[in-house]
Amino acid sequence: MGKRQRDCVTCGAPVGYLDRLHCCLCWRRVKEQAAKAPCPSCGRDRVLQSDTGRCIICSRVCEQCGHPVRSPQNQLCRECRRKAGQLAGQRMCPRCGKLGYLRETTGWCGHCSRPRPQKQPPRVCRECGQLRRH
Repeated sequence: MGKRQRDCVTCGAPVGYLDRLHCCLCWRRVKEQAAKAPCPSCGRDRVLQSDTGRCIICSRVCEQCGHPVRSPQNQLCRECRRKAGQLAGQRMCPRCGKLGYLRETTGWCGHCSRPRPQKQPPRVCRECGQLRRH
């Protein structure tokens, strides 16, 4: 470092360069702050990405819906990951041919596994008076 030329205008530490008003620590902080700008998505002062114009956190978006994804390991947001997990558990029902969760006891989906309604006992018809199954 050169000889003391003046005091830093920010912190009062010695400045060793003729053309500077800030010490080395304040000069570095000023340079880093100049590279930052407010992110249009989150509003925080961050270094913006050149391809998206947003900070690194806001630049990661879900592949399906476009919502922000915080973790760099994930390509889907929390809601889309949950939906994908639910769809992965569904299988084709061998009885009706629709997607559903197959029951272990029957091997069919929930709709096909439910018992059929019982037949009603025969009643007397109001119009003709005969004992019939309605």
